[in-house]
Amino acid sequence: TDVQYANLYLHAFWNISPLEVFCIRGFKWLCDDRILPNRYKQAVVEKQLPDGKRILFLRDEVNRTLHPPDDAYVRRRADYFDFYARELAKRKLQVYVILIPNRYTLYGSLVAGYHPAQHLTQPRYLDRLETALRERRVPVMNTLRLREPHAAEDVASGNMAFYREDHHWTAEGVRRVAAAFADKLKTGAF
Repeated sequence: TDVQYANLYLHAFWNISPLEVFCIRGFKWLCDDRILPNRYKQAVVEKQLPDGKRILFLRDEVNRTLHPPDDAYVRRRADYFDFYARELAKRKLQVYVILIPNRYTLYGSLVAGYHPAQHLTQPRYLDRLETALRERRVPVMNTLRLREPHAAEDVASGNMAFYREDHHWTAEGVRRVAAAFADKLKTGAF
């Protein structure tokens, strides 16, 4: 294992030099409206958490949550997964779909300026997609239901499933989803 890690580390060091990383970070610092304009500013929505810390959301994830796709889109997504599962079943492979919420879906209700009336126009996208997949007998796990009850606790503790200023999952978020998936496999809950 140590040799494999060393090989990966050297490979990464060789392909992405520290000088390159330094230059990229320096350029981003300059382009943060300090000297040069921030070209990414329009793609991000800044909100405030109850503890006063800021959280950044991609504008697309906010829009998708506030204006979820229509039922035709949900059917097309479910039909695609159904087709994909049947094709892989021909090769004796089982598909499991894990639905992952975006940060705004998970933490949006906790930020300043959240208006729940905007979300009541129809059921949430992931819930509708889960229902459509279950109707097609595609094994599915909706992690929104898994994480949503703990979102306020995550924000209060700072141990969130997503980074506050990055749309990627934290190691803890990945661990939680992996543990829930492993448990479902072990218990045959699919």
